[in-house]
Amino acid sequence: MKLKIYPSKITKNSKIHLPPSKSITHRAIICATLASGKSVITNVELSDDIKATIEACKQLGATMSYDNHQLTIIGNNGIIPNKPHEINCNESGSTLRFTIPIFSILDKNTIFVGKKALFARPLDVYKKIFEPLNLMFVKHEDYLSIHGPLEANNYVIDENISSQFVSGLLFALPMLANDSTITIKDNIGSYSYILLTIYILKQFNINVEIVDKNKFFIPGKQHYEARYFEVEGDLTQFSYLSLLGILNNQITFLDFPFKSIQGDLSYLDILSKLNIKLDKKEHQLTLYPSSYSNITVDVENCIDVSLALCALAAYSKDSFTLTNVKRLEYKESNRIEAIIEEFKKLNIRIIYENNNLTIYKKEDKTINRHLDSHNDHRIFMALFFLAINENKPVTIDNFECINKSFPSFLDLMKSLNIRFEIIKK
Repeated sequence: MKLKIYPSKITKNSKIHLPPSKSITHRAIICATLASGKSVITNVELSDDIKATIEACKQLGATMSYDNHQLTIIGNNGIIPNKPHEINCNESGSTLRFTIPIFSILDKNTIFVGKKALFARPLDVYKKIFEPLNLMFVKHEDYLSIHGPLEANNYVIDENISSQFVSGLLFALPMLANDSTITIKDNIGSYSYILLTIYILKQFNINVEIVDKNKFFIPGKQHYEARYFEVEGDLTQFSYLSLLGILNNQITFLDFPFKSIQGDLSYLDILSKLNIKLDKKEHQLTLYPSSYSNITVDVENCIDVSLALCALAAYSKDSFTLTNVKRLEYKESNRIEAIIEEFKKLNIRIIYENNNLTIYKKEDKTINRHLDSHNDHRIFMALFFLAINENKPVTIDNFECINKSFPSFLDLMKSLNIRFEIIKK
């Protein structure tokens, strides 16, 4: 379907809550699943990715019920049903990469299925771990087959692709009979997400020792413990929602997690370097329309805010340069190719070379008002927030991809007085 977006001014001094952190929700659900007893996780939004993790965790033996943004989980006490499994990950890279090591504890076959685009994303880190141990790891166009049992070991990861591989091992290794280590040979992408995993593991009584930045010691025979857990606001989503305040009209974010462990909290530092007008109060952040100049940002550890920065660059006085962007190629779409293609329609010039993206100020004349999300929720959001600032309506194809991470998005936009129309193909 298509979304037709009209030029809109949001209601001045609107006050909104951030959607719950998808990254934290995934991790909390997995930890509660592996625990003994009842956990309650509050502030949960059932995006498509979170639904995929919930269904995978049910197959791990957890019992779940959901009501009024609260998820109640009876854990499996560390005992995974000892049988073959088929897990539908839909298009969730987190679900797939987080649960592969957990299901590989079993001496049984597990098949992971989902959308073909999911299996086009890199998985070789696990393949390189499994094959020397004579464990099955066979990837096809639209499914993956594995067979354990994974055992305690000294694991080495030498590819800078995604922190999710490290996080997946960190969920599984504490349950094994002996101690393990993980050593990262290269600078791992999005290192802050590893720290986030370790932090949430600790909330569920699992200890991981950081020997140094690139080495982790994981004691075996550990037991997850159930707990009450509240999910804080999503700071990756904040980077896109911030465009409302900076490019459109004053907006206040309530219950803002200023002390968050989320790596994308660094986006606030980027806004400060740009001299964006903002006001911090206890648990509140207000953003104001601002003018700003060029900046160079290393997005190695905040790769998911890159497209928000691309959108900001379109309204800068000159240009932005984003460095270490290559991992954008391995997301729900090739985000580098996608954003270049769509920004060209909006008369925004981007140059990609030497692992850097340089984005120039938007020219006045938009060339083509028919855009495509490339079935990528981040592409869609970047385009949406540019569209509301156009002087004529813009359409975006395949907007349903927003349900992957933010199913309440359109309801929130409507509440802010943004005008749009759903056009069914």
